[in-house]
Amino acid sequence: MKKKLSKIQMLLLVTTLTAFSVGVVTYGPTVLNTQSITVSADTRASSGKWGEANWFLANDGELIFLGGDIGHPSQSLPEALREANVDPAAVKSIEFTTKTSANNISRAFVDLPELQKVLKLGNLNYSGSAESMFLSAANLEEIDLDGFDTSKITTMEYMFLGIKASTLDVSKFDTSNVTNMRGMFDGASNLTSLDLSSFDTSKVVDMSYLFVGLSKITELDVSSFNTSNVTNMRGMFDGVSNITSLDLSNFDTTKANDMNYMFLGAEKLEQLDISSFNTASVKSMKNMFSSMKALEKLDLTSFIISENTNSQAMFSGTNNLKNLKLGLKSQLNTGMNLENVPVTDGYTGKWQNVGSGTEDKPAGEHIWNSSEFMENFNAATMADTYVWQSLSGSEMELGEVTDYSNDKPLSDFISTATTPLNPYRYNVVLNNDHQFYSKLENGQLDTENIISLGSITGKTLYNKETVPVTYTTGDKKGQTTNFVNVSLEGDNWYWVDEHALNLDLAATYPSVNSDGIKLPDGMFLGSTITFGNNPAVSNSQMVSNAYNSQGKIIYESRAKLEDFATEAAPEAALAAFNKEIDRAVESWNAAINPNEPTIIKSSESTDSVTLVISPNPEGGGSATSIGNTGIESTLVNWALDPAAPDYDVNLLFITIRHELGHSLGLDHTSGGLYYGMPDGYRMNIDDDVMNAILSHTTGGYPWTQKTITQESIDTIHLILKNQNFSNPQH
Repeated sequence: MKKKLSKIQMLLLVTTLTAFSVGVVTYGPTVLNTQSITVSADTRASSGKWGEANWFLANDGELIFLGGDIGHPSQSLPEALREANVDPAAVKSIEFTTKTSANNISRAFVDLPELQKVLKLGNLNYSGSAESMFLSAANLEEIDLDGFDTSKITTMEYMFLGIKASTLDVSKFDTSNVTNMRGMFDGASNLTSLDLSSFDTSKVVDMSYLFVGLSKITELDVSSFNTSNVTNMRGMFDGVSNITSLDLSNFDTTKANDMNYMFLGAEKLEQLDISSFNTASVKSMKNMFSSMKALEKLDLTSFIISENTNSQAMFSGTNNLKNLKLGLKSQLNTGMNLENVPVTDGYTGKWQNVGSGTEDKPAGEHIWNSSEFMENFNAATMADTYVWQSLSGSEMELGEVTDYSNDKPLSDFISTATTPLNPYRYNVVLNNDHQFYSKLENGQLDTENIISLGSITGKTLYNKETVPVTYTTGDKKGQTTNFVNVSLEGDNWYWVDEHALNLDLAATYPSVNSDGIKLPDGMFLGSTITFGNNPAVSNSQMVSNAYNSQGKIIYESRAKLEDFATEAAPEAALAAFNKEIDRAVESWNAAINPNEPTIIKSSESTDSVTLVISPNPEGGGSATSIGNTGIESTLVNWALDPAAPDYDVNLLFITIRHELGHSLGLDHTSGGLYYGMPDGYRMNIDDDVMNAILSHTTGGYPWTQKTITQESIDTIHLILKNQNFSNPQH
């Protein structure tokens, strides 16, 4: 009867032999009589060498090392297996049953796709580089590190990257000779804890990506870390998405030069002590705190951030960061993407420095939204703690609501004008600092029902009702104002203090600007032209324009050959004049509604002409009244050569398009450089087609009036929607 041996018994027998044979595989000069031992079917195996170490592979996939010196082999383990006709995918586990040595093997246990366990590493005497030792072992669930001597290991770069294991006991690791921990635990996303208390990191230079993606770990104690020699901390805590606090007060970052993505995606991290950080050598902090959604407080007083520091998107996604402490050298810049302060939940949408106040009740003079904060902050003179400004709340007592049903429509003064569909007025948002409210109710606090519409400075809107408001409690107690019911599109309605609109210029700006220039008499305020200058008959329902009753402008050129008699080529001048009219019309039509023209040539319509365009004699200037436009004839000189470099924006075209804007119902808009404008006033861009001033080079290239802005288009759409048409007859 043949005696059957267990796998362990057989292995014990094998370790006592100076030579070993299974089948035809033989090592050493002595041949074992294979007839004396029969191996059962479940333990039949293959064997071979890796370096000078013997291994044995059981049929169940357990690869067992029998001792010897692997050394620094020329072959990888998978290559050694294939040489013995073993598929690396057959290895399910690795066990070091007796003392084995190895050194400097990059990717030691990599590319074994079905590897699930590595056991008894305490028997492996390892030295040198352990780079990528278990790299991306996606099925590796168990690594037995008990007794594993790491004192001779010099690099642990990507050592456990991507392993499947949920536990990893590194509590006894001796890392005193390790210089590189780059990505050591990167992507080991099933780990639920890490005991790093034994780590000696005094020689470590690179800790980049060390803990990337440890999404199940809730606590990480790195208080024992010595980071005095670390130069690279890039992405160190990237994606530690379940950690709520992290104390890095012991970190010495004197030599660190890279902190890109250091805390990116640590979305539950509420507390982060980095008050000891020295960033004098840091060249880049790109996305350093990005997507830290729970972080509320950050002390950067020790940070040195210069104009040469890459801090792009440093705060992107830090939506709850409401307390930012800045030092004399922690300079902000617009590329940091500091998130907007909400205008709900009792906040004003602004940052305020604490100054002589407290964090709960700041008293500083610097009050900015996030964009202004990043742009205006000067670290050298404004270092302080900045917090979200809170609304203290004042109770609102509402008076009687009035509408504009008694306003005189333009049809009372021009018989052909149509009556608007609704008694709406038009205004422009001048001051976006005022809150918009979704509704007003008697007795509500001014901190309630606030809604964010974003920045709408310069936007034209309808307003249909006014209600007086008295504040009866809080900081605003005793103050009165009017609130106006407004809409950007005539559908959704909001309430806003009239001081946000162009209704009350005197209360918003002084009557004389810093140059001593008296402000214009309201001509730049409306985004629509109103009828006449008499306050008794002028209101925003009276929009001067050239629409007929169907909301179309039917234009006709009255230019004649004799208008250009002084030109060298009168026929060419006449043709150029008419061509530029048509080009300007096409430009407006494409902007207002590319599918249906708003301004139509009389020869292409059976409707009556509502706008006549004629040349004015030399020196006559250019001007528009209801149904009539005159263009200075000498401007044609700029449009005679289609091959000229600036022909597309020649001064005749620019002027005609500007005057057509008036016929469409638009008033002048301007940037803050316009003569006589209030200091700091800006309703639109300087290049707006309706800018009050046309500036150009001596060669004729225009600096202003080249762009039809969205604000102008929105205004025209409102006029059309409300059917407020002058309907002049010719």
